[in-house]
Amino acid sequence: MALEGKAVVIVGMCRSGTSSVAGALAMVGVYFGNNDYLYQGDTHNQGGYWEHKAVNSAHRKFHLSLNLAGLDVDPLPDDWRERPMSEVMVRGTALMLKTHFSGKLFWGWKDPQASTLMPFVYDVFRQTGIQPVLVLCVRNPIDVASSQKKRQGSPEAQTLGGWLLSTLAALRDSKGMARTVIMYSSFLENPRSCLESTIDLLNMEVSDQQWASASEWVRAELSHGSVRYEELTKLPAIFKKTFDICIAASKDAQALNQGVFDEDIEVLWKEWGGWHNLFSRPPFPEATLGLSWERAGDKHVQEQMYRPSRSWQTISCSSRALPGSRVSVRIYPLPAIVWIRKAIWKDGEIALPAKLLPGLHGQLDEDAGYKRVWLFHGTEQFAVEAPIAKGVFELELEVLIETSNVISGMTFKDLTQRASSL
Repeated sequence: MALEGKAVVIVGMCRSGTSSVAGALAMVGVYFGNNDYLYQGDTHNQGGYWEHKAVNSAHRKFHLSLNLAGLDVDPLPDDWRERPMSEVMVRGTALMLKTHFSGKLFWGWKDPQASTLMPFVYDVFRQTGIQPVLVLCVRNPIDVASSQKKRQGSPEAQTLGGWLLSTLAALRDSKGMARTVIMYSSFLENPRSCLESTIDLLNMEVSDQQWASASEWVRAELSHGSVRYEELTKLPAIFKKTFDICIAASKDAQALNQGVFDEDIEVLWKEWGGWHNLFSRPPFPEATLGLSWERAGDKHVQEQMYRPSRSWQTISCSSRALPGSRVSVRIYPLPAIVWIRKAIWKDGEIALPAKLLPGLHGQLDEDAGYKRVWLFHGTEQFAVEAPIAKGVFELELEVLIETSNVISGMTFKDLTQRASSL
């Protein structure tokens, strides 16, 4: 069943006024969820966060499923739709929205860290049958960095990098969605003027009393100082260029939605990509795909070096094992999760399916239609059955390797749980 009504999605870097905008929209009739599911206010955000726990959890799970380093560091991979859990996450998140927001005329959610997940958000809403209105909240990045440092002690350079990714990703990846940009300083001065474009896109009827409630709810005194626009010149030019596009887009939502700024945004995105590639995580070290088997009482080993990537890749290694015998496979030296999309034995033009077997030092299972191996330390992380055919066959695997501190923790947690159940 499709959702009803009109939906609004609020994104933008943390400390950029997303909570204030959400609160003001709530005052004019937008439903953000049952109070039990909303994060409550604290000393950092007295008016409340207006963030739905189930929505935010879905975004975190999706992000984790991609094995990204951090929401403020890595963009959404171009091949994210090909990742094993993506389709499951899209369907599950759409169902969650239907569970919490069905029957509401005007509804929405707010999550700053969804700024980098716009294609995922778009696919989720396509499942619901609704085209949402996107609101991107933007604040001077120097102010954001200062606020985040006071709140959490976050290094300013890290926050500035997060601001650039969040802002550019939201602008670039929301093409095709109805959207508006709200500048933080302007919103504090005149909430109604900044929200009118969003209200028009939602086709809402808002009374003067509701507008008065929204304006009263937005308290400018909660803003803890600001720096002058000219201070942006102290940062690399890409920051000021991005900020200037946001200012222009905030003044002309129609131009934004007609693609007037798209070319400039794409240029800035490519420039950001150059910086990201320069300072991103180092590539995986070379690894060895190792096959071992016994023949006539002797152990035989064949190895092939390869460079793990962060996407699907094909690796292979040859074997002279006897037909039908067990071939042990060691694919990566550290704890990791390996998804296997294809496993075949090849000999020239001959291609035979490779039967995967559980290993002594790994756990083999299946999820979302893919084979999955949880790798632990050891020489046999999983195994395959040699083909019932003569010849020198090569084992060809199409794999996606996920490894990080989080993945390591997941594999050890899984191993501990399995051991405790024995």
